[in-house]
Amino acid sequence: EIRQREDAIVSSIISSASIVLTTTVGASSRLLRGAEFDLCVIDEAAQALEAACWIPALKARRLVLAGDHLQLPPTVKSDKAASLGLSTTMFDRAMSLYGSSCSRMLTTQYRMHRLISGWSSAALYGSKLVPAPSVEARLVSGLPTATPEAAGVPTLALVDTAGCDLEEATNAAGSRLNEGECLLVQAHVATLVEAGVPPEDIGVITPYSGQVEALRTLLLDTYPKLEIRTVDGFQGGEKEAIVLSLVRSNEKMQVGFLKERRRLNVAVTRAKRHCCVICDSDTVGSDEFLRGLVDWFEEHGEVHSAMEFLGGAGATQGGGGFNADAVLAAAAADAAPKKKKEKKKPPAPKPPKPPPGPPTAEELEANNEILAAIDDFNETAAPGSEHRFGSDLGPRERFLVHEMCEQLGLLHRSEGEGARRVIVIGKATSAIPVPSKKKNKKKKKPAPKEDVVKKHEELDDDAFLDAMVNEAQTSHGRKVEGSGKTYHTIVNGILNARVVPPSQKRNEAQSGALANKIAAAKADRGKKEKDDKKKKKK
Repeated sequence: EIRQREDAIVSSIISSASIVLTTTVGASSRLLRGAEFDLCVIDEAAQALEAACWIPALKARRLVLAGDHLQLPPTVKSDKAASLGLSTTMFDRAMSLYGSSCSRMLTTQYRMHRLISGWSSAALYGSKLVPAPSVEARLVSGLPTATPEAAGVPTLALVDTAGCDLEEATNAAGSRLNEGECLLVQAHVATLVEAGVPPEDIGVITPYSGQVEALRTLLLDTYPKLEIRTVDGFQGGEKEAIVLSLVRSNEKMQVGFLKERRRLNVAVTRAKRHCCVICDSDTVGSDEFLRGLVDWFEEHGEVHSAMEFLGGAGATQGGGGFNADAVLAAAAADAAPKKKKEKKKPPAPKPPKPPPGPPTAEELEANNEILAAIDDFNETAAPGSEHRFGSDLGPRERFLVHEMCEQLGLLHRSEGEGARRVIVIGKATSAIPVPSKKKNKKKKKPAPKEDVVKKHEELDDDAFLDAMVNEAQTSHGRKVEGSGKTYHTIVNGILNARVVPPSQKRNEAQSGALANKIAAAKADRGKKEKDDKKKKKK
């Protein structure tokens, strides 16, 4: 009896109401059984399954579907069901059957700066979408919390990782991530905060859950209010500034579901005042639609190469203000995932952590070892030979290897993916120059200066070499010791560059000094080799 009275009261309220609010599936409630309406409005109809839309639609004489079929579709986990038509919405079907004869487009948007909405309008909406006057020129510098640095933040920014060897990887769950892009996101978020954008007004969007987890591990300790989500998680949301990490960077130029234009449309159009896209233009540019996005940002925004940051250059094109030092220091630490801390009492609020400092002495020493290895290979290796650098190199070290090989005219390539990625350098088997992206020509070692040669021209060969050896250096400024292949290579170069007079007097003292140097060097090397063998045996 109580239930019957409750049902009667609810039915009375519903029958007398002008408007009833419910979900699509909720419209099947027994409380609405037999109810009829003059008008049914289904909001976000482009994200609702058609089967669900029919439940309320059949209870009304007229139907209005509100939504955007060029944004995210409904989630259908079964590929088979999707291929059989479950992912096709009632909104899609109506647009394909009747088009503009049954639809009206709302052409004014009230969120984005005109440069942000301009790409979406041109690429997807036939250039019909226009910004309202109140938002068309909104900038980061217009925020009430903006600092003087905000004047240097552009509306659109593109950070291009092409050629920087920042390739994607796959985590244990099979999702993709890109540690190099994580570091660039970290630097740009720091720049936006410095410009006065509150962390809660910044959104970081990426298509892959693996990248979401990596970014949260890297950033949330410093910026706990920063929102980091997948594209699907940001549907319907908006932020003053959006940083978009596209992740994909591979030799096969595969972009996966990035080619889904509706997903990209949602990601870009979450931004109000600023949108930064971090991507590998070579990889994403293999898709025509993604190429259009890159072209728009190149034409209307500021373009930066990740190489500028990984190479240590503080200046950027267009006068922008990315925090390159933060990327360098973070790259040196190789962005190691942080261990989860044990739960403790909440600590007192702390100020934001400052950007990491400059490279340490150990990191600089590691770079010197890489330079020395490349220099020794360039001096001593035979044509056609190769040298392999292991997968333990960080982003900065990988950049350093590629850059030095470009300068010296050596061949260089990357092999493998993710944690197994290595760099192989080699010498060409012929004198034909190898083309490169920078088109750098192989640098020739300069001959000894004429005045230095003339100073010792009265000496015989051995004495001449002894006088010249202390002035001989490699191309990187390291003094040449009197031993090894590098020494003999430079000795031969000095001899070839010198014109020997037909008559010479032999200087026994200096010739003997040179012979003693070579003998002493060989003895030292032999002793060192014996000591090394003894250590290995122990």
